[in-house]
Amino acid sequence: MGRAAYPRAVDVPSVAVELFAGPPETFVARRDALAKRLRGEGRVEESKAVKRLRRPTAAAHAVNVLVREAPDLVNEVMTAAAALATAQRRALSGLSGTDLRGAVRAHNQAIDGLMAAVPEVAAMPANARDDVRRTLHAAALDDDLAARVVAGVLSTAAAAPDASAALTGFGALAVVPDPVDDGPAAHEDHDGRRDEAGVAVEEEGRAEEEAAAREAERRAAAERALIRARAAVDEGRAVSSAAVARASSARDAAVAAALKAERTDAAAVEAMRRAEALRDAADSAAAAATDAAARAEELSRAVARAASDLAAREEALAGAEAEAEKHRP
Repeated sequence: MGRAAYPRAVDVPSVAVELFAGPPETFVARRDALAKRLRGEGRVEESKAVKRLRRPTAAAHAVNVLVREAPDLVNEVMTAAAALATAQRRALSGLSGTDLRGAVRAHNQAIDGLMAAVPEVAAMPANARDDVRRTLHAAALDDDLAARVVAGVLSTAAAAPDASAALTGFGALAVVPDPVDDGPAAHEDHDGRRDEAGVAVEEEGRAEEEAAAREAERRAAAERALIRARAAVDEGRAVSSAAVARASSARDAAVAAALKAERTDAAAVEAMRRAEALRDAADSAAAAATDAAARAEELSRAVARAASDLAAREEALAGAEAEAEKHRP
């Protein structure tokens, strides 16, 4: 069985993927050696990209180990995650026959089986295992995180989602910042002197990255609002369809009653009265259908506005990330 179909994290050059296979303790030395070699070969952009990579945290390294030691089980986790995301969206839309609890249970069981299958991870302290589990859960909601997980190039563990995730299943996923663990050598020049200007640039870059992270949180909130709006639109359409069906049934009943009334004068009077009542019911149902359609249209416009707002935030985020990129050492 192959890995789940997520795009590879594009900010990790293919030549650097194996850096994440080794122990975190030697990551910085191996990374710097690779960056130096690439620079010597004239591959300057790849060298810069490699130099920006951060040493994996303990939990992130454990996830990378799971990917390399049990790829089939990781694929099962990601498949269960995709099924869970689908079940959540169906539940939000009010669709019947959605086994959300079953999807959650299947995802948890897949994660349990994966973590138990790799001794190195099973033997980790409880808090570290919790970080690993939380990251695998978060990958069900974040395609970029999922891409890093299945590629085995994770540097950080995911933090808990915000409180709204308990209701919608689509909370914003913050990421634990990279630890400052590259050591003092990361800020020294070739003569061993500390490059204070470089440190200042790095701090400015971190501030811009934090601003970009805040914008990402706002974008996630807009995405959740968009999901809720779409669910409301679906509900409005369902109500409208049901009202139209009731109106059609009422009209059919009215016609049938009128035909029957023609057979006898006495029956005709009563049948016409019933037909009139049914016509009134049909008119009421038609009016309700019109109102429901109007609400659905209004919600559609709200969805369009939310989508436009999301696009604007994504553009702002892209600008912030590009600006942060300029200031990275």
